[in-house]
Amino acid sequence: MEDLEDALITLSPEATRGYGRSAIPHPIDDVARRLSNRLAISSQDEKDSSLSLMTLGHGRVLDAFAGRMASLAVRTEDPHKIVDGLKALAFASRLMDWRDNVATLALLCRSIEILELDPELYLRQTAGLSDSEFEGQVRGFSGRDERDRSLSTFRYVEGEDRDGFRYLSVGAPGLSPALFKLMARGEQVKHLKSLEPSARRSILDALDAAAREWLQSQLDGDDHPDIGPKRTLGSSR
Repeated sequence: MEDLEDALITLSPEATRGYGRSAIPHPIDDVARRLSNRLAISSQDEKDSSLSLMTLGHGRVLDAFAGRMASLAVRTEDPHKIVDGLKALAFASRLMDWRDNVATLALLCRSIEILELDPELYLRQTAGLSDSEFEGQVRGFSGRDERDRSLSTFRYVEGEDRDGFRYLSVGAPGLSPALFKLMARGEQVKHLKSLEPSARRSILDALDAAAREWLQSQLDGDDHPDIGPKRTLGSSR
């Protein structure tokens, strides 16, 4: 592995602009993975020394990496990506306010659910890597009320990009038609049901006729056939 100084330069905020939104995988993913794995097997003194050289910006990059691994784990059906993400998130929580990492934890836990894995087994991966407050959040997350751990609480949805499955941040209220088209079908229906009629209509009007008809049928409770396997409604693919 490259030495720590080189890794921290590669993962600096200046060198990683746009990383969170970039295609998955990305070369920066490899650097973040190797750094997290190196820290995980280091002695406590080595961990503390390395983390003392890292900044809030590095923490945010590790948090972004963890979220990307949550998506990639589902896309590739590879549980090891969840482990990679959890290790990185544990170290990110030591560089930033751990409360800012809970949304990414929600993504990783959702991936554990989708892949039908044992949450206790996987969430144990952060033991000894983060501080006690964040470890408490990790241990207790799967036991939260469903509403408190749902992706919608953290303003994320399950969707797709051109490469496959990906969690999408809906950001501020008022999801754009462009982002709506990238959402998985079930998430599209769920989102539409949560909107006021005028906002719902503006989204439907931006879609093609077939997608609009299918979605309206779901909102009306009709049992229409699906319009195509794994096709994102409103897309031209």
